[in-house]
Amino acid sequence: MAKFNKKGIMIVILGPDGSGKTTVKEELTKELRSFFPSIFQFYFRPEMLPFPGVLLGLREDIRVGVNPNPHGHKKENPVKSFARFFYYLIDFIAGYWIKVYPLIKKGSLVIFDRYYYDYLVDLFRYNMSIPSWFPKIFLPFIHAPDITIYLDASYKILYKRKQEIPKNELKRQIKAYNNLINKFSHAITISAEKPVKEIVKEITDIIQNIRNKNG
Repeated sequence: MAKFNKKGIMIVILGPDGSGKTTVKEELTKELRSFFPSIFQFYFRPEMLPFPGVLLGLREDIRVGVNPNPHGHKKENPVKSFARFFYYLIDFIAGYWIKVYPLIKKGSLVIFDRYYYDYLVDLFRYNMSIPSWFPKIFLPFIHAPDITIYLDASYKILYKRKQEIPKNELKRQIKAYNNLINKFSHAITISAEKPVKEIVKEITDIIQNIRNKNG
């Protein structure tokens, strides 16, 4: 495979729990590390701003990685939810221009495991007690990635891989993700039931084609 040109790219990987986002992200990083000057990974948001609890001195800045039980919490107070939503909204908007865009400008590959779009599928995961329509208002202010990859799989496969999310909730999320993805011109659906190597190869080819077109 020929080396890519110098244009940086931002990609977002979406999918329910059990779709293999983290594994695909790591393997994609290994596959492409010789084709980009650098590769940066983000989880959900740019994290230009610290977690609110860290900012208020209520907790240490300890990164625990992916949440193993995303629905294992009580419903949040709506006032706190709105405050945290706007705090993270600043991070999504300003964080892109201050932290992410300079990396892309330098030719880097930026990979997001989940993104703002997750709000439109599963607000409860992020402990947000706000109306489901509310995050949609701010979509025009959220920078769209060059590519959004949706890893699709049946609820039976997803539940077999990770049983923290009930089957009915997985069915709902799959439907919500598909409805969302169909509205994005930059989104591509890939079967998460394929071997990881095939998924990574498919994404790599997509990235190569886009970079070749953009020059």
